[in-house]
Amino acid sequence: MKVYFLISFSLLFCYTGLFAQDLQKAKKADPIVWCGIDFTRAKFVRITETAQQVKDVLEPINNLIPSEPNKYNISKYFEKQTVLISLTTVQKRNEGINPSKLLAADPITLTRDDIQEVVSAYAGVSNKAATGLIFVVENCDKSALQASIYVCFFDIGTGKIIYMAKDEGKPRGFGLRNYWAGAVYQVMKNWTY
Repeated sequence: MKVYFLISFSLLFCYTGLFAQDLQKAKKADPIVWCGIDFTRAKFVRITETAQQVKDVLEPINNLIPSEPNKYNISKYFEKQTVLISLTTVQKRNEGINPSKLLAADPITLTRDDIQEVVSAYAGVSNKAATGLIFVVENCDKSALQASIYVCFFDIGTGKIIYMAKDEGKPRGFGLRNYWAGAVYQVMKNWTY
């Protein structure tokens, strides 16, 4: 029993060490490329709007970051001196979403493999930085008053996740776009390494 415990503890310690190393790599990465907010796996749960109304606000939510840089200040919240922006891939991906797939009665749970599949689509988005940052939305749950979002730092050359963390933001604001953008803002504002 002691041997089993020691082996398990050793493996956990090794895994934690690797995970921490990835966190440090994400923290030290500068410059980074902001790749946007990917909704391709997202579910909007128990909302009153139509699927098309939801789809129609995805691009405007993404456009808030470059159009309101003082509020959605990626440099400040993620402690980066240089943040480049590349939204072409996220816009194409979000445009390709079938609106009927956006709505759900219950929240979903994304796996690490699901997140990696999304992030892989962003390999090669820029040749000006080695590290990208993307938000992968899991759920926008109106009854729970929260959005669950994966904050993902990734290697632009390979599309492999360097570090990811799930966070939740409380939606706020008037209108569908501002309401869910409020959750994105809270995730940014509350970010800590």
